[in-house]
Amino acid sequence: MSTEYFKQAAILGTFVEAVRETGRACGETLMQKAAYVMKELLDVPLSDEFRIHYDGPFSYHLQGRLASLEADDFLRVSPREMGVTYDTGARFHQLQERYPKTIALARHSIRSRKARITRRQAARTTGDSAVRHTAAPRRIDSDTGREAHRNQSARPASRGKGSDRGN
Repeated sequence: MSTEYFKQAAILGTFVEAVRETGRACGETLMQKAAYVMKELLDVPLSDEFRIHYDGPFSYHLQGRLASLEADDFLRVSPREMGVTYDTGARFHQLQERYPKTIALARHSIRSRKARITRRQAARTTGDSAVRHTAAPRRIDSDTGREAHRNQSARPASRGKGSDRGN
């Protein structure tokens, strides 16, 4: 096994640990989505290739890696009502001791992104327009009560050829 395998195992284990500290379950769907976000948005060094799947981004490579991490006792899988949840395994502390810089960089990336998201959400609730992104105000026609589109006036739906409205 390569150094990259162990570094990425440390990152994934740290994520599991952070989720479990909140008291929440950390299932495979969450792991798949979180790994995708960490890789694509937070520039955390994960080597997995993702594809579109039913529940969001999915990586067969990550699925296999999670099984390997369980076999190596870096992660532990526990059953729950709907599926499983991951916990850190008995050997995870070895990764923490061996790769503290890798873990610190990943935590920093995740926390800084989380802080930006939290500030944005707070701005939405307080109405701070400097941070909040809003759509253009809607124009409603007072006669019909319908929304006008862009700079056009509100008008009734088309009853052109092929329409079954009004038949």
